[in-house]
Amino acid sequence: MENNFIYEYGQFNTTDKNLFSRVCNKLLNETFLVKSKETDKNDYYFVIENFKLINDYLNYIEYECVKDESLGVIRLTSIVDRNKVKFKKFDTVLILVLRLLYYKQSKTTSNIDKIYTTLEEVDFEMKSTQIFDAEKRYDKNYEDSLRNLKKYKIVDYFDKFSMEMTIEILPTILLVIENSLSELQQMINEFSNSTKKEEDIDEGIKED
Repeated sequence: MENNFIYEYGQFNTTDKNLFSRVCNKLLNETFLVKSKETDKNDYYFVIENFKLINDYLNYIEYECVKDESLGVIRLTSIVDRNKVKFKKFDTVLILVLRLLYYKQSKTTSNIDKIYTTLEEVDFEMKSTQIFDAEKRYDKNYEDSLRNLKKYKIVDYFDKFSMEMTIEILPTILLVIENSLSELQQMINEFSNSTKKEEDIDEGIKED
């Protein structure tokens, strides 16, 4: 494999070598390449065209690329199952709700590459789960969480932060949450039941 890689990489001109280096570093930093994102489109096609060579290189550092051309997504995974991202509870529930909204929106549009929602819709669904206080405003939580999810290319947005802002739910969410709709709802219900148990314990402590 080493000799093949050296030979094939040696066929690149200087421009392609620089692109190879930049795209590999981008994958290591951002995990996903999304064809429908203008900032990723050319890089996505470069990886598709040089998929084996890039994978041979990444295998040296115990990573590999996985491509899903039906979704237009390339993702980087760890061969040795490390460097996992840990999300806070609010972030996790938000991802589940976004996945639920992606499912609903995909049923009403012919272009599943472009799925949109608003923060207002997200807030409604979040509070409908009964996991968080329906009377409380979570503006700061949303702002921090959405910024984090944008970093990991689960969502994208360009509007100024507000409840009316438009959020694009990227197809990467189908790879982050691969569960069926019924399993997704069950996960949300489990979070809700866990919250209710915590509230019961708090009430018991107050009564004592």
